[in-house]
Amino acid sequence: MIGDLPAYPISLSLSTGGAEWASYADYQARNLSVSLRVTNTGENDAYGIKFVAATATNGVQPVSCALAGSSLGCFGSYVVSYLPPGAASDILWAQFTVPSGVAFFRTTVYAQAQDYHNKTHYFPGPPPGT
Repeated sequence: MIGDLPAYPISLSLSTGGAEWASYADYQARNLSVSLRVTNTGENDAYGIKFVAATATNGVQPVSCALAGSSLGCFGSYVVSYLPPGAASDILWAQFTVPSGVAFFRTTVYAQAQDYHNKTHYFPGPPPGT
């Protein structure tokens, strides 16, 4: 029997690109798309990366995430199955409903990933309510 296997530290970073109204219909619905990219800045492989929650200021609400060019929803779904050290993901899109009159907002996107021994790590920490 092997026993309890050690956790391998994982370090992920999330960067934002631009923000845009993906279509006139999204503009009318106030659904703003924000591009995101996940980078593995650590020394160990990351598996099963998924966005599990997001919070935002000024009354803004997260809507969904999608891999660029597809309709893959990502809050709670796997968005990157494997990310080796130093690698970055494809661009992912997160949508936020922005109330009329809001000129800016801040968001925190919470993610989780598994290490080689299938131990879960949270970024930037556990999501609210866990």
